[in-house]
Amino acid sequence: MTDELKNAHSQRAIQQGLVKEFDDLIEELNVEKQSAMLHCANAGGALISAHRSALNAYADTQWRMVINNLSPALVRAVKLKLLALSTVSYQETQSGHYVEPAKIVSAEIGKALVGAASIGQFNMDAEPVLEKIGTHSPALPGVDMGLLQSPIKRQLLAQKLSQRIDSNNE
Repeated sequence: MTDELKNAHSQRAIQQGLVKEFDDLIEELNVEKQSAMLHCANAGGALISAHRSALNAYADTQWRMVINNLSPALVRAVKLKLLALSTVSYQETQSGHYVEPAKIVSAEIGKALVGAASIGQFNMDAEPVLEKIGTHSPALPGVDMGLLQSPIKRQLLAQKLSQRIDSNNE
C-alpha cells in the first residue's frame, strides 16, 4: 500500500470514528431533551393542578360566605315561590307532568344566577386574592401539550427513556 492509500484509509477510519462519536452524542442529547420534556410535562401538570386547587378553594370560600349571608329578601321570595308552587291538587301531583316545587325553584335560581354570572365581570382591583391566583391556568410555553395532557404518553416515554439509559449502560 502506498502512503497515500494508507493516509486515505486512516482518514476514513478517523471519520467513521467521529461519525460514531457524533451519533452517540446526538443520541445522548435526544435522551436528555426527552427527559427534560418529561420533567417539564410532569411539573406543568402539577402547576395546573395546584392552580385548579387554589382557584376551587377560593371559590368555595367565597360561595360559603355568600350562602351564609343570603339576602333576607331572597329567602322570603324563595319561600313565597315554594308556597305558591305547592298549592296544587292531589290530582295534579299524580299527573305525569308534576314537578316538585323545590326542583322548579332550584332550576329558576340556578338559571338566573348562571345568566347573571355569564355577563358579570371581575374588578381585579378589588380582587387581590383572585389576581394572585389568576382566572386561567398558567401558560406553559415550550411544553409538549400532548405529553402534558396524557399520563399514558408520559409513562411510555419514561419507560422508553429508562430502557435507553439501561441499554447505554450495558
